[in-house]
Amino acid sequence: MKYFLWSILVSHYVFISPPAMPSHSPRSPAAVPATRPSHINTSLHSQPSSPNQYHDAATASQRSLSRDRRPSIDSPLSGYHSQDSKVMDDIFLSKVPLGKLKILPAKQNKTKAITSPINRLPQISVTDPHAVIHTQHVKYNPITRVYEGLPKDWEPKLQQQFGLGPDQLETIRFPEYKSRIPSVLVQLKKHLIEEHGLSTEGIFRIAPDGEDLTYQKQKINEGRWDGCNDVHIISGLIKIWFRELPVHLLDGLPIEKVSSAETEDACAKLIGEMKEPYASCLLWLLDLCVDIAANASVNKMTSKNLGIVMGPNLFTPNSEDAMASLLYSQKVAHFLHKGIEWRAKQTGKKLQT
Repeated sequence: MKYFLWSILVSHYVFISPPAMPSHSPRSPAAVPATRPSHINTSLHSQPSSPNQYHDAATASQRSLSRDRRPSIDSPLSGYHSQDSKVMDDIFLSKVPLGKLKILPAKQNKTKAITSPINRLPQISVTDPHAVIHTQHVKYNPITRVYEGLPKDWEPKLQQQFGLGPDQLETIRFPEYKSRIPSVLVQLKKHLIEEHGLSTEGIFRIAPDGEDLTYQKQKINEGRWDGCNDVHIISGLIKIWFRELPVHLLDGLPIEKVSSAETEDACAKLIGEMKEPYASCLLWLLDLCVDIAANASVNKMTSKNLGIVMGPNLFTPNSEDAMASLLYSQKVAHFLHKGIEWRAKQTGKKLQT
């Protein structure tokens, strides 16, 4: 019995024993492997034995690049044994100019033939990609807030800024708002301040020339707007943007609640019930009105006056009952008046009367 168990143990040991060591001495230079960083996968220096090994190698290279974004010329990536090695080396070693796309060659034999299991139709094979051409190079200009290099038939849709919801536009993050603010509003406010619109008498009340206003709006929608020195056109564009929203800011609130909001606290509570991003857009508008009302001694636009001129742009009028729309417009004006006063206290700014 002991002999039987001993034979099993010996046979098991022989089965799992490692392969024989090389003939040279373990301490000879030929037996010492080249030193590699610990975070580099050794699969980068060997012939891939499975498709997953390419993924492992790429993962290892990403870990390497996380420490040094630009590897040296003797990077382990040069040990790639695949048809994409030259392309990969060019990309990681920055031999490809920035802003240019490198079209990688298709992986051979990647697709499989398809056979219908029901009627046993002839096999349908999908070939590898071929004849790929890079025809457009589009980039976003953060200064002008437009996409450059778009195909002509794409521009009317991607450059449009009016008549779209806030969630359909390019936006900017501000810490004081929960949601991002459309960049077109940020750009308009910037030019309004630069052209001294906050201290211009009748700002948001005086209507600009209709043709000039339409022309400037068209330039914005086409991505060609570079500013305007007429503050009344800029303020008119801000009002148009809110008026042409698919869903107006206050349409999500019950009419009876807006009509009954008589105090600052009631307005603040109602604003807190609004959905995003409309609540953030309304707060942005209130903050702009606060900045204007803080100069009311010069521009003659108090919080009450601003509520009157801005109110009609924030709700959809009742086309069947003009009198009801007029009465509701007065309630909305009072709601904005109290909302501006509440927001001024929240931001620590003092309004002028």
